[in-house]
Amino acid sequence: MKVVIADDSMTIRSITRDHLEKMGIPKQNIYEARNGKLALELVINENPDLLLLDMVMPEMTGMEVLEELHKRNVSTVVGVVSSFGTNYYVEKAKSLGAKFFINKPLVYEKLVEELKKVGIL
Repeated sequence: MKVVIADDSMTIRSITRDHLEKMGIPKQNIYEARNGKLALELVINENPDLLLLDMVMPEMTGMEVLEELHKRNVSTVVGVVSSFGTNYYVEKAKSLGAKFFINKPLVYEKLVEELKKVGIL
């Protein structure tokens, strides 16, 4: 399985990477994006199975990334991991194809639970 972690916080990316490695995903299959533009490029070029996407990032917001992926009919499973967990953001993200929404801080057990629900684990 290939995964893209998109978050402008290096700390969040590192914690998320640790969680994914704990699940058995090899380091070489985990890509990191520090902004929305790079996240979009990685998804298009690497065709990952999963994108873990923050909503607030430089260059392109998570919502803009979702909109672009939706337009391109990309099959990557998208999960949003953000501190902007209002009903509006959750519903808007899901309407654009996000399969789940996890509020920060990211808890390992919650990530495992959501990945099982969408058939990734």
